[in-house]
Amino acid sequence: MVIEIGKLFDVERLLYLQKGSIVSSDRWVGYVCAYTVSIHGRVSGWLAELKTTISDGLDHLKILLETIGDKFEQWNLKVRKEKAIYHTLNMLSLDVTKKCLVGEGWSPLFAAPEIQEALQRAAVDSNSQVGSIFQVLRTKEMPQTFFRTNKFTTAFQEIVDAYSVAKYQEANPIVFTIVTFPFLFAVMFGDWGHGICLLLATMYLILREKKLSSQ
Repeated sequence: MVIEIGKLFDVERLLYLQKGSIVSSDRWVGYVCAYTVSIHGRVSGWLAELKTTISDGLDHLKILLETIGDKFEQWNLKVRKEKAIYHTLNMLSLDVTKKCLVGEGWSPLFAAPEIQEALQRAAVDSNSQVGSIFQVLRTKEMPQTFFRTNKFTTAFQEIVDAYSVAKYQEANPIVFTIVTFPFLFAVMFGDWGHGICLLLATMYLILREKKLSSQ
């Protein structure tokens, strides 16, 4: 393939020449060499710019990840709180005027003062300009079951609830479970050595109850 000098006006076309191409001038050959050097310089400059851009991007990414790592726990806690707030708000409904939220639920009668106190405390803590209104509603629906327990009877109540929950105003089987469950457990698991280990572990937990519960 013979190429004359006057027929090439754009040196960029040299990139498309095949191997074995012949240029009909010694000066043109020299120009090709010079042009090759300039292409190499430009490519080297482009590569240097790309390396600098990638390096700066990695440094910025490192700083960003370190910042996120330091504040991740705070952000995670904030997101969980906001999620809990929205979850609670979704259980409420708008009133007729669409200016306040209304929530209905079941609560024991003895807990009414505690609920009013909690609502007042929440209004003060949130600097709310409008107070909360607590009102007892009369209904013919069957109330939910509630059994008052303490730290001793809670475990037995959970055992009973695992099988079934008594209906409203039904007898609570926990009264019989407190007596029969330890006896039946001892009959089924009649191992003195294991029983002594459980007794010692239980006594240790009872003695350190206040310290462990505070944690």
